[in-house]
Amino acid sequence: MPNTRETVIWREVLPEACCEAVQADAAALAECPNYWVPRDVVEGREPAITAAEQIVQQLYRRLVAARLAPHADAFLGAEYWCQIYERGRGLGFHYDKDEHAMKEEGRMVNPLFSSVYYVTGSSEEGSLRQAPTLLCDQWYNHEEQCSEPEYPAWSSFVFPRRNQYCLFGGCQAHGVLEAMPQEPGIEDQPPRIAFLVNWWATHPKSVLRATADDLAAGRVAPATDVLALDDTDTSSRASEPRRVQIVCLDAPALQEGELLPIDELLEQQGVRLSGEGAADALTIRHPGLTLFPLDDQCVDAAGPQLQVMAALMLQEVEESGKNDPEVLARRRKEQEELDAAVTHMLEHNPGRVPSWDARRIMQMDWFCLRNGKRCVMWDDQDVGFFLMLNWDWLRNQPSEPSSPDQLIQPGWWANLRQLLRPPLLDPEQPAERLASWIDKHTMRVHAGLLDKLHLLRLDESTQQLVLDDPYWQQLQVVARQDAEEQPAAAGPAAGQAAGSAEAAAEGTQTQ
Repeated sequence: MPNTRETVIWREVLPEACCEAVQADAAALAECPNYWVPRDVVEGREPAITAAEQIVQQLYRRLVAARLAPHADAFLGAEYWCQIYERGRGLGFHYDKDEHAMKEEGRMVNPLFSSVYYVTGSSEEGSLRQAPTLLCDQWYNHEEQCSEPEYPAWSSFVFPRRNQYCLFGGCQAHGVLEAMPQEPGIEDQPPRIAFLVNWWATHPKSVLRATADDLAAGRVAPATDVLALDDTDTSSRASEPRRVQIVCLDAPALQEGELLPIDELLEQQGVRLSGEGAADALTIRHPGLTLFPLDDQCVDAAGPQLQVMAALMLQEVEESGKNDPEVLARRRKEQEELDAAVTHMLEHNPGRVPSWDARRIMQMDWFCLRNGKRCVMWDDQDVGFFLMLNWDWLRNQPSEPSSPDQLIQPGWWANLRQLLRPPLLDPEQPAERLASWIDKHTMRVHAGLLDKLHLLRLDESTQQLVLDDPYWQQLQVVARQDAEEQPAAAGPAAGQAAGSAEAAAEGTQTQ
């Protein structure tokens, strides 16, 4: 893999018409799969058929071609997609990769470069910056099949600004920090819109080019003359893109238990994120310290709004043996065994009914219907590998908390999507599609129930779900038997089983 570790940021990179076109197409693109653009289209030898492909052409010709020149023989094309994040939502650390190769073969295949074109964002005086892209001092080592270094010594923050573009190495770990949740009563807080492009030396198998059917269905916007780059016409060109200076800071030493919010560090060092002289990109060197993302539960709602939802704390490192070859070899072996077990689980278990007896399955169905839960299981061996999602069975999708205070309780999709990544769960799935994704990619725990969801209704007198099917009477019999067998228990056996499931879920969330 080429050594493409430099991060480069440019401002005012495309004509305003391009930015407007991406913004107009964003909502539709965000619901689509990632799309592919062949090299001949990227370089203009073949015509673009969508507006998004024209944006890829523009970025390539203006900025990326020079960066790809050393890899010209390898470059095959580009992959693009769109993200729309409301305030409060982020994306956990990850590597951009060929998802099909990882899922089917367990291979990590990264692009040459990853990149983000920011469609929204401002640094106006008094404004609260949108959630930054976070890049850390960690890359994927393909020979060792691990992330290096183990403990990142710096972190970079790139804040969205309209018509700004960030290009970085395809092997680099990155994510999106959460931003402060939207303030009640304030309407002028637009979502964070980003158009993402990966530049590849291989063609990810599951990423296909947009088709005429996609155009006809309105999933993508068609190419237009306005977005075409005409080298003979300079009237519609953007001003020459200029490099964005990355402000570099050194974090101070911290004591055990001490927490340093990034906002406090910036204030100490006189760095502004809004108003005149605002920084659009930061690199904070923090050897011996860990960057700790914050969420709204960690922030005083009555306190000042944070620009950066992160803090630094002393690194908890097992100094003893961390560089010992035997210790490192043991860790690699343990990781390989874990990877093999996970790969086997994901290949053989989706769609399979757990090897439980009928009573245990009915206990789980009864508990989940009564408590608004859905059991999502990947493996049923030993204690199992599963979690409990808070679930709206009438709509067959994740339920939503009635108040922000409920988010501290386990099982909410809004929290789990920040912690679990593909192939376990796909955080990009909208709530209304999550059920079909779970049915396809995980075990069929609720096999006796899923085909009867159309018979579910809410009993107005009890405000409990009722199933108009003989299976309901079977569930009631099992529930009565459990109550008779365990009169002193806090709940039926299904409740105890689900408690174990939630404990298992908490374990998986932290791994």
